[in-house]
Amino acid sequence: MDINRVILIGNVTRQPRVAVKADRSLATFTVATNRRVASASQANNAQFHHVTAWGKLADLVGKFVRRGEKVYIDGHLRYAEWVDSAGAKHARTDVVADQVLFLSPKKPLSQTESDSDPEFDPVEISTVA
Repeated sequence: MDINRVILIGNVTRQPRVAVKADRSLATFTVATNRRVASASQANNAQFHHVTAWGKLADLVGKFVRRGEKVYIDGHLRYAEWVDSAGAKHARTDVVADQVLFLSPKKPLSQTESDSDPEFDPVEISTVA
């Protein structure tokens, strides 16, 4: 049995970009996580993960996810290699999101949109039925 599963909780470091590729929406963004270290004298080790989402999930990510917000990502790894127009070889591993959960508190809406106070309310978006 093989397993390709990734779970991340971290902060969005790049505003999601949404484009249409092969008639499907594609959202790309970066999530930073910190790896704790054994010694207090060592600094945490930040890791930056390239995340992609497709279809309806991509549209929702583009609409609701903002830079600096904390998110939970459940997905799988995808490795890609390509050669650019100059002939240079490139490779990258992306996390393909199957589910996104917003962990940051709600931001207050403008007075015309809502009179409610901001509160913590995680919102889940998922492509899994």
